[in-house]
Amino acid sequence: MANWTSRDNDGNGDGKGRKVWGYDEKGSLYDLLGLCPSGMVHYQTVRLFQLDPVDADPAICWPDCFVIKVAKGPRLSCKAY
Repeated sequence: MANWTSRDNDGNGDGKGRKVWGYDEKGSLYDLLGLCPSGMVHYQTVRLFQLDPVDADPAICWPDCFVIKVAKGPRLSCKAY
């Protein structure tokens, strides 16, 4: 089972400030190696990007006009995130 959430603070591109977008993916997998007592391994990956500078035009400067704001994972754990 997995859940994928898309994040975008300015989906249609007409807002003020810096555009931030990305995703959060998490879920559970069967533990085929027997490392977790529950029999499940939980995972999470988070990526958030920000347009930089504030007035950048992505059509002109892509991919050089964005910075990575959050980069977590992929993380694995026997406990759910």
